[in-house]
Amino acid sequence: MRTVLLASLRRNTRRYVASTIAVVIGVAFVMVTNGLSNATRDGLTRDAGAPYQAVDLVLEQPTEDEAVDLMARAAEDGFPAGISGYAMAPVSRDGIELSSSADVGEVATDPAMQWQTLTAGRLPTGPGEAVVDHNAAKSNGAEIGDRLVIGTGADAVEVELVGLVDSPPSSGSSVYLTWPDLRCLKDSLWVEAVAWGGGADLARALAPEATLTDTETYVAQRQADIARGVDYLAIMALIFVAIALFVAVMVIANTFSILFAQRMRDFALLRCVGVTRRQLRRSVRLEALLLGLVSSALGVLVGMLGGLGLTRLVGVWFDDIGEVSFGASWIVGAVVLGTLVTVAAAWLPTRAVTRVTPLAALRPDTGVEVRSAAGRLRIGSAVTLLVLGTGLLAAAVAGDEVGATMLLMVAGGITVFGGCCCWGRCWCRR
Repeated sequence: MRTVLLASLRRNTRRYVASTIAVVIGVAFVMVTNGLSNATRDGLTRDAGAPYQAVDLVLEQPTEDEAVDLMARAAEDGFPAGISGYAMAPVSRDGIELSSSADVGEVATDPAMQWQTLTAGRLPTGPGEAVVDHNAAKSNGAEIGDRLVIGTGADAVEVELVGLVDSPPSSGSSVYLTWPDLRCLKDSLWVEAVAWGGGADLARALAPEATLTDTETYVAQRQADIARGVDYLAIMALIFVAIALFVAVMVIANTFSILFAQRMRDFALLRCVGVTRRQLRRSVRLEALLLGLVSSALGVLVGMLGGLGLTRLVGVWFDDIGEVSFGASWIVGAVVLGTLVTVAAAWLPTRAVTRVTPLAALRPDTGVEVRSAAGRLRIGSAVTLLVLGTGLLAAAVAGDEVGATMLLMVAGGITVFGGCCCWGRCWCRR
C-alpha cells in the first residue's frame, strides 16, 4: 500500500492544487496575524515606561487637587515629578483653527523627566513654551516659532512653539505644555498618574486617595493592558481565518469527492487483489494527512514571509511598529490546524468510497436516496444546522458586545451556509 500511496500522490499532484492553495491561505492568515500582532505589541509596549524612568514611585488616579499639591511640592523641594494624562482642547494660530480637538499632554522642564525625543528645535524651559509631535505638525502645518492658542475662553493659554518631538505611541500626545499651562485646561484635564520621586511617606501625606505603586509594577501593568488590547484585535482578525478555513473545507471535500469518484476503478481493482476496506481507508486518509502536512508547512512559510513583508510595509508609515516575531506555539498550532482541517474535510469522502464491495465499485454510483438511512441523516443534519445557525444569528443581533457579536455572526453565517449546502446536496441526490 505504500507504493500505491506514493504512486497516487505523484499521479494526482495537479488535482490537489486547489486544496493546497485553500489550506495555504488559511494557515498563512494565522501566521500573518501572529506576526503583525507581535510587532504591534512590541512597538506599543517597548517605551511604555519612558515617562517614569527617572522615578521609583507612581501615584495612580490622584484627584486634581492632589496632582496640583504633588507638583507644587516637587517644584518646591526640587525632586523629579511628572504628570501622565491629557486634556482635549482646540489649537489655533493667528485666529485660524489648526485642530478642533487636540490631545494635550505635559512636558517637564526638568531634564531628568523629559522623556520625549527631540527632533527639531528645543524643549521648553518654562511656562509659555510648547512642543508639538512632529507628525501632528506635518498634518496641521505648525512650525517652530508659531504663536499657538490652546483652549477657548478664560481657560485658553497662548504659547510659543519651540520644538518638535517624537514620543511613544502608548504615551504620546499631539501638543505638550508645561504643567503651569496644562493645569489651566482644567475643564478637560484628566490626570491618570503622577510620576513621583519624593518618597512614599510624603506621597501618602499629599495624596491619600491615590494608589501608590512602584514604577516597575505600574509599567508592567500598562504593558499588560496594551498587550490585551492587541490580543483582542488579533482574535478579531482570526475571524477571517475561520472564514478561509471554512472555504478550505468545502474545496477539499469537493476535491476528494471528485478525485475518488474518478478513481473508483482503481479502488475496485485493489479490492479485487485482496486489499481490505481498512487498508484502503487507511491509505486514502494517509494521503489526506500528507496533503495537510505539506500544505500547512507551506502555509506557515508563506505566512511568515507575508508577515515580515507587511510589517516592513507598515513601518514605512508607522515609525513605532516593533520587530516581527512568530511564536512557536502559533507555528505548531497553525500546522496542526491546517492538517486537521484537511483530514476532517476528507473524512466523509473516504468513508463513502471505501464502503463499497469490489463488484459494486465497478458499477456507476447511484447516489444516496432521500428515503434511505443516509438520506434521512443528511436531512436531519441540514435541519439541525439551519436551526442552530439561525439561533446564532439571532443571538448576534440581540448581543451588545462587539467582539462576541461578530463571532456569533460569523459562526451563524457559516452554520446556515453549511445547512443549505447539506440540504441542497440531499435533494440533488433525489
